[in-house]
Amino acid sequence: IALLARAIKFDPENQVASQRFFQELIVHREKALPPLIASFAHQSSIRRAVFSPDGARILTASWDETAKLWDAASGQLIASFAHQGIVYYAAFSPDGARILTASADKTAKLWDAASGKLIVSFSHQDEVNDAEFSPDGTRILTASADMTAKLWDATSGKLLASFDHQGRVLRAAFSPVISEALDRSDGIYHRDSGELIAQGELGLPVFVGTMQFSTRAVIERANSVEPGDVFIVND
Repeated sequence: IALLARAIKFDPENQVASQRFFQELIVHREKALPPLIASFAHQSSIRRAVFSPDGARILTASWDETAKLWDAASGQLIASFAHQGIVYYAAFSPDGARILTASADKTAKLWDAASGKLIVSFSHQDEVNDAEFSPDGTRILTASADMTAKLWDATSGKLLASFDHQGRVLRAAFSPVISEALDRSDGIYHRDSGELIAQGELGLPVFVGTMQFSTRAVIERANSVEPGDVFIVND
């Protein structure tokens, strides 16, 4: 390859050397690639592919209006989940037992991963761009081009809340889970005043009260507090 590259450098019009150079590149690239384990085919472009929590299955979402569940080792098709529009998103539940899909057909759908049967459907007025499980798998959050995000009960399909926007909602997410123990305290404070808004059930109140003064001190000394900022205080 080095000799061919040198020949092209000295004679860019050398078509024979150029063609041979790219042929050799393809051969070496193929040799460098790891061996293919399995291939997962759709009738159109694939929007998303994700492993199950245990890594044994793969879920794909496609423009061919389906999501498909595959065996990760053999590539064998396990189940297919049909929509009436592009499937933008597909995800496993935290325990891997259910599958959630979001589609241009104005619905998100919840499926049983073992049987492939539909459990419940969640409707919007326009295409659904995203659908997410809550960390415990009991609720589902959808984002839609109808300018809303909606929160649903994952068992009954009942609408729990709707969140309005002034434009298309492309993604939605649940807040991180905050865990606590008796050896530390958790509190939520107002970003401007530093006042305590809420505290955890297990934390010791005396520590939460002390943190309020630390929070106020940080606010007074910081030029601004923006989402995602982290302040470390040594009390």
